[in-house]
Amino acid sequence: MKGKWIVLTVLLAIIVSAFLYLKIRKSDDFEPQIKEKLAKLVSEASDGLYKLDISKIEIDITAGSITAKNILLSPDSTRMSQLLKAGKLGNNTYTISLKKLDLEGLSPAVLMDQKNISLDKLVLESPEIEIIHTERSNEVKDTGNMYEKMKIKDQSFSVKELYLKNIQLTVNDKVKKNRKISSFKNLSAFFTDIKIDSSTVNDSTRFLFAKDAVIFMKGFSQVTEKKKYHFDIDSIALHPQNGNLQFYDLKLKPEGTKEDFNRLITYQQDRYDIKIKKGDISNINWFSLLSDDGFFGDEVKIEGGTINIYHDRSLPGGPPKSENFPHQMLMKAGIPVNMKKVLLKDFSISYEELNPKSGHTGTVEFQNVNGEISNLTNISSEISKNNLIVINAAADFLNAGKLDAVFRFDLAKEKTGAFSVDATLGKMDGLKLNKITEGLSLVKIKDCKVDKLQVHITGTNKSAKGDISFAYHDLSFEVLKNDDGELKKRGVFSFIANALIVKNSNPSKENEKLREYTVIHEHDPSRSFFNLIWKTILDGILKTVK
Repeated sequence: MKGKWIVLTVLLAIIVSAFLYLKIRKSDDFEPQIKEKLAKLVSEASDGLYKLDISKIEIDITAGSITAKNILLSPDSTRMSQLLKAGKLGNNTYTISLKKLDLEGLSPAVLMDQKNISLDKLVLESPEIEIIHTERSNEVKDTGNMYEKMKIKDQSFSVKELYLKNIQLTVNDKVKKNRKISSFKNLSAFFTDIKIDSSTVNDSTRFLFAKDAVIFMKGFSQVTEKKKYHFDIDSIALHPQNGNLQFYDLKLKPEGTKEDFNRLITYQQDRYDIKIKKGDISNINWFSLLSDDGFFGDEVKIEGGTINIYHDRSLPGGPPKSENFPHQMLMKAGIPVNMKKVLLKDFSISYEELNPKSGHTGTVEFQNVNGEISNLTNISSEISKNNLIVINAAADFLNAGKLDAVFRFDLAKEKTGAFSVDATLGKMDGLKLNKITEGLSLVKIKDCKVDKLQVHITGTNKSAKGDISFAYHDLSFEVLKNDDGELKKRGVFSFIANALIVKNSNPSKENEKLREYTVIHEHDPSRSFFNLIWKTILDGILKTVK
């Protein structure tokens, strides 16, 4: 009996001693082997292109964890030259540095001896990633894969969770003339169920061997050129395995108040204030977007937002605006764009203009805007297949009348600005129009019932031709004047206009034919496309009521 206790005591002493040894020694006995193993793994996986340097590895055997510090993954210049001469160097090279990497659920014995390595959690702290992009005419496409390159047949590597925190990403594009450098901060990425083995090597549903992946950024902010606007996005989430991207709370905010903004410009310009609650893009080419090489995808859904446009006509007119129609600006965007469909849901859009003659503004408002934009592209090969951008939209005009509109922009004739518009406005209370007419036209409507407004407009950079059909009844109004900033009635002019000039209904009598008119409005090159549309419609309405 006594002998048994001696044996147990010795065994316990050995176990305790081994435990203490492993706790105290930590990585001293294993660090060189692990560094060598990891460096070899990286070299084999990249055909010798990349080398791995790690300054320190700390191992806690009893906890089954490893911490690596000051890690650098960088291209080997000698091997890069060899691959370049052989025509086997890809267009992108990567440099990755990080301060700290934590592994959980791994022991040195597993790493050194076992064929199958399984990790519970891998955390990369503050990695800095630089991508250098150069197009090579003799590039040979890589037909191999990581599993084959690493020569790990009948082996497997798996990680339950991989978390990259606070990524700083730089894309250095040497192809562009100005050597475009894009920098992104506050990026993070989360990967789950990473598995590298024979069963996943050809699994197209995985991204970098992960069953699920999400790359997200919090708090993107940028000041536009000349510091007129602040562009902000609260958060962006990318699911690279299926190419879906979501963004939340996008804002394009002008600098300061309207008066502050006017001090930043020397002539009349539209001031935009845009807010979008949520956007969802399907099948996006996210790497092209990231490297500023293009905006490609299948469908964009934009939900919940406001677009407010302000224009101050008291400022100087400024130089003519050449090619400022929507499709012309798309063709001058600077990056390729090809989006099959854009869906708009639950938007509010307003255009406010200050008239220096009245000293007041008029505002055109559209609520509950829902619509679809198809064939949003500036790529010539796509335009040859379909030359029309078509916008179908429905809205509540001034919260009073139902409006349906179709815009067509001819991309094959974008130099001339060729376009067409068809719109129909249903019944509404004409008093609502005072929000527009008082400030812009110095006219206050006392009574009017709008029955229907139907518009067909075709045009170019030079002018627009509009076929206008405006049905209404019981029209009466007051002519206004600006009296020290206050709008007051001009009694005599109001009486003459109502009694002798204006027709109070269309048709004037029951069973009479509806008066319809064709008008031509010359385009003021200093004004916007939508000003041309509005002025053409207004010309038709005025011709109808006089």
